[in-house]
Amino acid sequence: MFMRSRHCCVALCLFVPVLLGGCSASFTPTPVPPPGLSYVGDIEGQVYGGQQPVNLSATYLLAAGTSGYGSASTSLLDSSVPAVCGSGGTSPCVDSNGDYYVLTNGNGHFSFGGLYTCVPGTQVYMYSVGGNSGAGTNTGIGLMAILGPCPAAGNLAATVPKVQVSEISTIAAAYAFAAFATDALHVGSSGSALAQTGIANAFANAANLYNIAGPGGGIANSTTVGGNGSVPQSEMDAIANSLASCINSASAGSGQCTSLFKYASSDGTPSGTKPTDTASAAINIARNPGGPRIAKIFDDAGSNGPFAPAINVVPNDLTLAITFSGGGLNQPAGLAVDGSGNVWVTNSAGNSVTELSPMGAVLSGASGFTDGAMSNPQGIAIDSAGNVWVANQGTGTVSELESDGVAVSASPITPVNPATSADALASPSQLAFDASGNLWVTNSVSGGGSVVELSRKGHFLAVAGTGSVLQPYGIAIDATSVGWVPSFGQGTVDAISFASSTDAQTTDASLSAATGIAIDASGTKWIADSGNSKLTAIASGGAVTSYSGGSLNAPYAIAVDGLGQVWAANKAGNSLSLFSNAGAPIPSSAGYQGGLSGPQAVVVDPSGNVWVANTASNTVTEFVGAGAATVVPLVTAVANNTLGTEP
Repeated sequence: MFMRSRHCCVALCLFVPVLLGGCSASFTPTPVPPPGLSYVGDIEGQVYGGQQPVNLSATYLLAAGTSGYGSASTSLLDSSVPAVCGSGGTSPCVDSNGDYYVLTNGNGHFSFGGLYTCVPGTQVYMYSVGGNSGAGTNTGIGLMAILGPCPAAGNLAATVPKVQVSEISTIAAAYAFAAFATDALHVGSSGSALAQTGIANAFANAANLYNIAGPGGGIANSTTVGGNGSVPQSEMDAIANSLASCINSASAGSGQCTSLFKYASSDGTPSGTKPTDTASAAINIARNPGGPRIAKIFDDAGSNGPFAPAINVVPNDLTLAITFSGGGLNQPAGLAVDGSGNVWVTNSAGNSVTELSPMGAVLSGASGFTDGAMSNPQGIAIDSAGNVWVANQGTGTVSELESDGVAVSASPITPVNPATSADALASPSQLAFDASGNLWVTNSVSGGGSVVELSRKGHFLAVAGTGSVLQPYGIAIDATSVGWVPSFGQGTVDAISFASSTDAQTTDASLSAATGIAIDASGTKWIADSGNSKLTAIASGGAVTSYSGGSLNAPYAIAVDGLGQVWAANKAGNSLSLFSNAGAPIPSSAGYQGGLSGPQAVVVDPSGNVWVANTASNTVTEFVGAGAATVVPLVTAVANNTLGTEP
């Protein structure tokens, strides 16, 4: 369950009296610009419901808000134009809030006629509400399509084809910007640079899910734009059929709409706030893709609808998981996200690093990046300059790559402890940066272990935990530059401070085979206990609490997203578990699956997408819009005390 705390404050039914009584269906205006207003580029297309044209649907051109997550979207249609309100033309109508829209005609056609103002960089989408797809006037109809950013030069119409709006485009939009939306009229982010990057990437990601210019209202893709991702087309079709069952019914009060709105509520439960149209229902489904009520949503249409191919059995969950391959992925072991939203992957068997764009396209060539000496690379971390650091478990070294993948040195870093002249690194497994930019490395030596601190130039600074840390597989550093290191098989978690030369331990007798660790905004340390299939939380005050359930099955890696939600990759369960910050699991009997195979690492990007490395299948899976937008890279969150927060 997507356990957000944002308040949804819009009643989309405010449009109803305007749609039914404020516009004349019989008036057909001449499609010319009103006096004193020049075209800046026309945007036109058709609105479909279940591949049937929707007549008299109020169609808005909207820009994502910038005053906060889920902030009100902004209408882009020029309010200085006389609202003569004719169907299918360029003359706009105005609603009770003073926002302008155009009506579709009997063929579902709309045209904005260039009567809009478009600020460069603004993320734009369309929203059509109400209308008649053939069964009767239905105020429960809500359809969306992402158009993308306003260009710096020229006009938006030149960057988008004739737009096909349908249930498929609605699902693509809902999942792509789920981390930024509360309903169809509230899609927005904060104004920070990273937040703007995150929402831009999210809008672009919709193109991986559907073809905006496809026939009959657009089609769900089977392959991503980059060609290396497999899209769950049949699942998208099934969800689209569920929306179509409402859209093609006689009214919003039909049995199909009533059922959909009941189970596609704001929190995914029958008692949650019910949406008033199918666009907001789609957003709610994207934000709450688990639980037993998905059978009710699926049963509304499932495989029996206008979109095919559609799955014909109730799925485990309604996440949309894209599986990426190629680019040298070979037993992927570690993941990190940079400030642009690119995903970096260590290939333990390929002795290389793969870089994927925010849309999953390969940026590192067919074989990935290497410095020529990588050996069984495991952990990966990105510094404040965007350089990529890799732990080579096979050779006891650390490699550094520039942000473009070029090795900083032909030879990996092999720091030596000047006090002992002994190698300071031995079987390094995981990496993390502190607020000063120093790199911490865990040495997971059989029967022993330690933590080494390196300068940002890779020079040896200190070593800690010798004799107390046993086979450390994970490390997380808090805002005070204290490193938290769980010991595999020892039932302890070390709190190490190089600044004060201290090494304190927290003991939990039930902790076994601890691997991943992550820290939330309150300072709570979350630990994946693969041995006991549970999560252990150490509060900032030291209290220790264990959580089970949630389909945990040998959780190996863990991540905290921007709303403090905890994601655990179950290596034995081939699934992804989600817990609220209070330790409540999502209501799913088998976790989120998405075709995972031996998942070993998990991260969340600034668009709210959750990425998982599948060691057993040589793939990386993206759960589109499943999480909350998150501050990346981790060094930025540590330095600014923004761990577990939205950008």
